[in-house]
Amino acid sequence: MSSVGKRLTPVALAVAVTALVAVPARTGWADAFSDACVAAGAGMFEAKDCTCMGGKVASDDDRANLMAFFQANIEATKSGGKPDENDPKLQKGFALLNDYLGKCM
Repeated sequence: MSSVGKRLTPVALAVAVTALVAVPARTGWADAFSDACVAAGAGMFEAKDCTCMGGKVASDDDRANLMAFFQANIEATKSGGKPDENDPKLQKGFALLNDYLGKCM
């Protein structure tokens, strides 16, 4: 085996381990996002739409804003009311929802 082959083996192993660890973590993140999205939509969003949006959200801030928006909608639905539309965080979440949903349609 050449010296180059010996040097790449630990690097290749590190890449493989990182991929094995990162993929399930990201999948869990996407599943929680999709579950919250479907629940918040109360029948308006299909799972495939929520999965698509979850895959397109690139920033942690956008994901956090959307999750807060979904949670507010879930809680409002349970109580029979609706979220405070004047809340700046919810307004941001709604704008993000429209943007990402538009990319999936």
